[in-house]
Amino acid sequence: MKSILRLLPLFLLMTAACSKDDGRNSVWLAVSNESGRDVRGLTLVCGKATLTKPVLAAGRTQAGWARLPKPQPLSLSFIDQADVRQTPDVGADVSPSLIGGRVLLTLHADGSVVRLDEPSLAPPRSLSHTIDDFINDNAPWLAVVLGLMILPPLVYFFRKTKAAAQDAGARLKDMAAKVAAAATAPATVEAPRDRGAPGATQLAAAAALGLTRKVCPVSMFSNDSSRPEFWYEGTLDGRMVGLLDHGRIWLGAPDEKIWYAFERGKDGAFLPDQFFEGETPPVYLDPELPAMMARFSPAVTKVGFLSEAVEAMIDWSRASADSVTADAKLLAAIRNRAEAGEPPLLRAVRKGDLASLNAALASHADLESVGISHDTALAQASYCGRGDMVATLLNAGAKAQSANGYPLHVAARLGHLEVVRAFLDAGVPPDTIGRGDYTPLMDAADCGQTAVVELLLSRGASALYKDKDGRSALSLAKYHGFEPLAELLTKAGAKG
Repeated sequence: MKSILRLLPLFLLMTAACSKDDGRNSVWLAVSNESGRDVRGLTLVCGKATLTKPVLAAGRTQAGWARLPKPQPLSLSFIDQADVRQTPDVGADVSPSLIGGRVLLTLHADGSVVRLDEPSLAPPRSLSHTIDDFINDNAPWLAVVLGLMILPPLVYFFRKTKAAAQDAGARLKDMAAKVAAAATAPATVEAPRDRGAPGATQLAAAAALGLTRKVCPVSMFSNDSSRPEFWYEGTLDGRMVGLLDHGRIWLGAPDEKIWYAFERGKDGAFLPDQFFEGETPPVYLDPELPAMMARFSPAVTKVGFLSEAVEAMIDWSRASADSVTADAKLLAAIRNRAEAGEPPLLRAVRKGDLASLNAALASHADLESVGISHDTALAQASYCGRGDMVATLLNAGAKAQSANGYPLHVAARLGHLEVVRAFLDAGVPPDTIGRGDYTPLMDAADCGQTAVVELLLSRGASALYKDKDGRSALSLAKYHGFEPLAELLTKAGAKG
């Protein structure tokens, strides 16, 4: 019984060490920057928990767990545009009734902070969470009690160690003799183990799919310039398909950024593995997609949806040529299904079908709904350079600038002159501020888009505007060596 009592503090401390913030002993704290500008020196404190971020970019969210055994004060501070640290009022203490829930602080452009408390959806707290909170609150004196209890066993241990050390010399000599004998024995080389490299499996799958071997630009899939990547490429279901050495099948245009993903859980089912603020994408709402993904072979561990593509991650050690071939064909069907679930306006823009766009507008389709790439139809039309579609959407009431992007600025950077003209004709101010505190004129100058700069200047864009860091359209043009463009801006009155 005494031994059990001596081990009890150790057991309690081990419980605390192994306990995780799983939502049943903590509150999820999040700060969302919707101010339109980057925020520096962000610090969020709740009790003993502190979240810091040197720079919280516009549109991004910083979050983490905070233990909450009792009501804790909440404070937020950051450095504003005038290099002054602000400590806005974020409301009352965070109550333990929010354990398992979320506290969301949203920074707005006018400097205000809005707090939203969302109640708990987590399972009830268990005994381990209660023990964990008790230990965290009483850790100093528990450590003293534990030290006093383990002191006698430590003394006994050192006495035994001293007795055992008396014959250590003989043992060491014996060990040295064995090592010397082993060094003179013939060397044996162990055959390398199969680490799941693609090898013949990938080669056979590529042949079955009719793909050809190519060398891709290193910057696409690797940062190691000494080892170029090889992959197999061809067409499948009318789309480009690629099979990469390091465990990926992709279908569509290759892209680095995965917008949404489904990962295989322990039970074999594919579940969303990324958290997004705002509107839930159609790909998460389609009940048919998980059922389709269940038909993947066990070698597929994750499915990622990109702006123009979809890809599956493969565990080569579990794959066969037949399974890779079947998985690639299933991936094509999944991409078709995902695109079919995109908002009708976005589908029409992606296809470049103005008639379908007008038909969707006539049926009162949602102008602000987003698709896989988290773009609205207007943002996608701007990116694709479809001035006619941009004008149609703006006339129908689409927002020229929303939380999902800055389409006018994107068009200015890409040099889509007719798209920029459509925005200006719709009454959008030529000096609208976008991400990074840039105006469309600055975005166009930054990319050397002379025709767009001329159009914006003719519509009243200011050549004198400077962002918070002192950059202007003229300084950006000079930095990139666009001398004719710099001369054009200077004639328009730009300085510096």
